[in-house]
Amino acid sequence: MPYGRASVEWFHADGVIHVQAVIAPNADAVVDLKEREPFRVGPGAYEWTLSAEGKSAPLQPVSVDSALATLMEDEEAYREIVRGWSTILPKTRQR
Repeated sequence: MPYGRASVEWFHADGVIHVQAVIAPNADAVVDLKEREPFRVGPGAYEWTLSAEGKSAPLQPVSVDSALATLMEDEEAYREIVRGWSTILPKTRQR
């Protein structure tokens, strides 16, 4: 049984998407990033970078049910989410 903290965080800066993840001890995770085939990682801290440039599918309407990947690709949605978090959590980091 896994014990410990697990987390995932992402941010968009200068045309690059940074994804950071921490996998708890005795756990593993499947990582599914848009530029490569899904792969499995074990416990530890990881960071991946993806190009945010180039062609992408037309943006779809976003809602509270939208996947994080959809929100990452929609700059307006991303800005509004960060703005909302900043209102609720004043110490939210803007990158």
